[in-house]
Amino acid sequence: MKYNDYPLMGENLVRVLSEEYANSFKVGTQQRCQVSVQEQKSKLNELYTYIYAQNQNVIRLKKENRNFNPKFDMQNHLNMLCDMGADCVGDMGCGRKHCLNDYYRCEVEIFKVLMFLLLLDNLNYNKASLSQIWNEQMGVFEQII
Repeated sequence: MKYNDYPLMGENLVRVLSEEYANSFKVGTQQRCQVSVQEQKSKLNELYTYIYAQNQNVIRLKKENRNFNPKFDMQNHLNMLCDMGADCVGDMGCGRKHCLNDYYRCEVEIFKVLMFLLLLDNLNYNKASLSQIWNEQMGVFEQII
């Protein structure tokens, strides 16, 4: 008796498989970005880490330039992230001397993580608070530039 679960591919089989393949990746007119809860939590913790490092760099920038006074308090951003459930760590040991370069690196990473979180469709955290952090980070970045 011949075993025939996998027949040779014919034109009809290729057409059916290609249609099913195309339908499995269509979500409609819009592409959805679904991310697991653990990855969202990881990104929130990463955001907290970068804002904490940025805050340390801003403190050092204030010491170097007394005319620099940021419009917004980064500690408020840290508190909002802690309220959302970020793992709030203590001192991370920021001791380098190039605080402006470190500030720019942190700022770029903050913008990348915030944009990632804000564009999620299934975000489990407060999008309004993240938008507020985005706007205030843009304000501080503009002031430094």
